[in-house]
Amino acid sequence: MISIISTIKKFNFHRLLFICFSLFTFFNLFNSSLSKGEELKAESPTPKEIMKKVFNRNEGKSSYVSNILLSCQFEVVKQKNKSKKKCSSPPRIKEFKSIAIEIKKDKIDAKSLSLIKKPASEKGLGFMQVDYIEEGKSSDQWMFLPALKKTKRVVGDEDGPKTGSFFGSEISYEDIEKHHENDFNYKLVKEDKVKNTPTWVIEMTPNAKKAKTRSYGKSISWISKNSYIVLKTENYDKRGFLLKTFKQSKVEKINGVWIAKRMIVINHQKSRMSMLKLKSVLINPKFSEDLISLRALKDETFLESELQKIYGQR
Repeated sequence: MISIISTIKKFNFHRLLFICFSLFTFFNLFNSSLSKGEELKAESPTPKEIMKKVFNRNEGKSSYVSNILLSCQFEVVKQKNKSKKKCSSPPRIKEFKSIAIEIKKDKIDAKSLSLIKKPASEKGLGFMQVDYIEEGKSSDQWMFLPALKKTKRVVGDEDGPKTGSFFGSEISYEDIEKHHENDFNYKLVKEDKVKNTPTWVIEMTPNAKKAKTRSYGKSISWISKNSYIVLKTENYDKRGFLLKTFKQSKVEKINGVWIAKRMIVINHQKSRMSMLKLKSVLINPKFSEDLISLRALKDETFLESELQKIYGQR
């Protein structure tokens, strides 16, 4: 017993306390650094992960939108030492209604349909799009021409980009196609703000297959960190010159879904621009997916009646 006590007395208790404290501090710092590393990783998704969320962003199970579309030739004027784009001629104004529905079956991802109401000369002109789940498969698109009473499928020349524009605007058919994250290569350019909204700035270049059906050589997009809405995109042609700029604003949450209620498209090479304004929006209205069909697209009276019923759900 005396030898044990003697041994204990010889042991330096201060050293023991120091060792215990050091180990405690080390493990705390180690766990803290792991925690911070995990948080940093969670807060810093890769550019591809960001764009996957953009392409698959929640837009509701269905939607109804009443739209106004304005297009004009523009000129650059200086106001208070700032350059602004202004219509150099009266804008062409169109009003149309759109519906969309998520399918997620039979290889179909979603379907959408738009029908012009005004002007009277274009009343009944319709557009339909079917998006697919399969990666690399382009959206199918059709136009209905009431004057000819015919539907026309939108196709590209020799599997190239789809030519033509959506209802005569600066929005091309390829601009509204569905994309998949594996269609492009990505690079995080920087982090920035768009009107005080924090954004990621991401450069996208199409892969070899996608490039064949793409007019743009690269795109640079400003992605909202809050909503994953693309607030701004600069699209460059294959020579590297700026072709179009898209800007989305008036972002708000409707029935749990983030919506941009205004979009401006500037075609720098044609000196033309378009503005799309959403007058009214319904998220998750009830209607049959069969309403979005080529048969319904050809029957303006029936389609208009069904659209009115959907609008009545507001």
